[in-house]
Amino acid sequence: MATDTAPLPTAHSGAFSGPAQAGGRTAASHSTDPTRHLWQLPVLLIGIAVFVSAWKGWLPIGRNDPPSVFTRDIDALKASYEKLSPDPIDLKSQLSKVAAGVEMFPEHAPRGRFHLGSGYVRLAEITASADEARGYWTLAQQHFALVTSEQLRDSADRPKLDFRSAKVRAAIGLPAEAPNADLVALLIQVLSAPPPGEEGGETRRLIAELALRRNPQDLALARTSLTQYLVSAGTSTPQAALSRARLRLGAIYLELHEYDQARKWLAQVGGDSPAEVLAPAKAGLARALMADGDFLGAAKELEVLRTIPGIPVYYRTGAAYDLALCKIRANDRDAATKYFEEAARGTGAEATAAAVQLADLHLHSPDPSRHKLAADLLTDAVRGVKSAAEYKSELVPVTEVQAAFELGVTTLLADGAFEQALKVAETYAAVAPSPRDRERRADVLATWGAVLKKSNGNAKPKLKDAADEFVALAEFQPKTDGKLEMLRRAAALYRQADEPALAATRLKEAAKLPGIPEPALGPLLSDLADAMLESKQTGEVWKVFRELLVTPGTASTATRYRLARQFVDSRHPGLVPVGRALFEQIAKQQNIAPNEREYHERALTELANDLIQQKNFADAEARLRAQLALYKDGPESQLAKLLLGVCLLQRAATLSPPEAQKLRTDAVTTFKEIVTDCDSAAQKRGGKLTDREAWLRLQASLRVLQSYQQMQDRTQAQNLLFEGAVLRDRYKGTVEELIILSLMYKAYEKLDKPAELARMRDEMKDVFSKLPPTAFTQPTGEYSREYWSKVWFSTEQQ
Repeated sequence: MATDTAPLPTAHSGAFSGPAQAGGRTAASHSTDPTRHLWQLPVLLIGIAVFVSAWKGWLPIGRNDPPSVFTRDIDALKASYEKLSPDPIDLKSQLSKVAAGVEMFPEHAPRGRFHLGSGYVRLAEITASADEARGYWTLAQQHFALVTSEQLRDSADRPKLDFRSAKVRAAIGLPAEAPNADLVALLIQVLSAPPPGEEGGETRRLIAELALRRNPQDLALARTSLTQYLVSAGTSTPQAALSRARLRLGAIYLELHEYDQARKWLAQVGGDSPAEVLAPAKAGLARALMADGDFLGAAKELEVLRTIPGIPVYYRTGAAYDLALCKIRANDRDAATKYFEEAARGTGAEATAAAVQLADLHLHSPDPSRHKLAADLLTDAVRGVKSAAEYKSELVPVTEVQAAFELGVTTLLADGAFEQALKVAETYAAVAPSPRDRERRADVLATWGAVLKKSNGNAKPKLKDAADEFVALAEFQPKTDGKLEMLRRAAALYRQADEPALAATRLKEAAKLPGIPEPALGPLLSDLADAMLESKQTGEVWKVFRELLVTPGTASTATRYRLARQFVDSRHPGLVPVGRALFEQIAKQQNIAPNEREYHERALTELANDLIQQKNFADAEARLRAQLALYKDGPESQLAKLLLGVCLLQRAATLSPPEAQKLRTDAVTTFKEIVTDCDSAAQKRGGKLTDREAWLRLQASLRVLQSYQQMQDRTQAQNLLFEGAVLRDRYKGTVEELIILSLMYKAYEKLDKPAELARMRDEMKDVFSKLPPTAFTQPTGEYSREYWSKVWFSTEQQ
């Protein structure tokens, strides 16, 4: 077509030509001014500048209607939170703008909610205050909850929504009713795979938090994630957040007992950290140092902790407790006591542990007044606890608490602080392994009762309560021997409480137990017989005795001896021969067991003494010599020697002078051996004689003087006076002094010294006049008042 190839119109043709001339002719051409259109150039440049500014985003373009303005606000918000180091003030301003309009533009609401949530996520990540950050995480959750990935037009935003929502849920925490294990695993999976180009932010820290919420905790994952978080943290991450992460990582290493790493991270928590971070960091650092044995370094960290302003009281309590432990290691028990006292006044685990530790310190003190303080402390330590299984403490295990209670009962018992000991024993029920608390209560009551009885106090209630406890304890014993022991102990206490009938009842129960060991049967029946005799159950006791006598072992021998002793002592014409026969049965036993020797030796002594009473001194001497050959150092050997000396003196009276002299000399030797042996035994115990030794020594010493007197020799008379004077000083103001003076009187008679005889008689009268009636313990003989009145002083009384 002609139009396709026609030349383009010139500047003077078409729309740009001048006015037409008449007749269709054009006007003659004129020359053009070259500056005529220069005014258009600035306008063109301005247009180009506006275009470039708009294209670069320097100038807003588009419409100014409200929806368009709102979309531009969303874009501005996105640009703000996607910066490498967002400005918190600017970010808050952008969030406020979008939040104000999101409800007014439903068509843009999904995108607005997504970016609002994303903005609050980033604001939370760069906020130092944990409480303030949690508020932003909550706002992010609220906005994310109002949008789904299907509502987002930009497909690239959909995985970001899932990822950021997971971060929010991880940061806020899961609801109590959530299936924790599965949900935690899912969140970790989502957070471990961020969308391309997604800023990590707090992701690694949140993964660590989730790992710690697992059951059981995944400490390895938490440790790795926190380490990555701290190593890769950008400049926008607040120092407070980093300090919290270091604290958490240090705590993980503490739990893993990796104390070098724990110290490394906890030491990096700076002094400008918030108090709620710095305080536990110092506490953890101290415990890491304590675990490595650096108690001096730990104490320094704890002192720093206590100077942190504004820390909660429980941190001071915990620091006081740990400082006390450090002071104990430094052997500064006074300082440890002070810090434990401070910790015990607080609340929580440290206060409870401090009460136990402080009680232990008091109980180990030499001051009995401090021992009593332990009772209230131990009570406080287990207040509200119903059983050992309920007691939970990482600081003081239940076994140490139990040990403190055991020490408390034992120490207070030794002090005689029975009320406090009973309180500790009864409080022990909260943590004691059953029935240990009742055993300790029974021990306290039994000991208390014994002390009261010895001091003539009202012991019966305590002894009976102790017996009741042992009866109850028998029910806890799974086997016969255990039940038997508890019932026998109960019976013994009932008898001490003057309740022999109750003792007999419990022993009868014990006798019915199945499978009683043979060695235990005899002692049981013996106890039962005693209880029945004391409670006047004589009609039944013979049955028990008969059973005892046929019981093999020591019990049968012991019963025979006891019956024999009672029958002989009764002086009853019908019972004395039976008693002697029982002694004979014991004496004639063959193959004596070690635990029967005591009764065998006693039976031999009793038979010899019975022969002496019958004036059959020769047979008595023979038995005593046989006994001493068999039991040279037995419990009855000293008494046997004394009786042997008596036999020698009595036999000497019927022999010729030479034979008599020999027997009396042998008797003196025997009596002096007794004195020497008693003094040697006392020397080994610090110089104090037992009651039996004191009696034996006295009787032997008197018979030495008697032997001298019977020898009718001036030399022996001098010996009698010399040794009698020494012996008299030992027994001043007693009947024994009177006996010694009478023997010395006989010596002066032998020496024919009338003046000394008169003096000695006056001294005897003086001693006799000063002795009270109670000094004379026998109705006849030298230990009776009548003897001295009639034999020695009858002339003066006339």
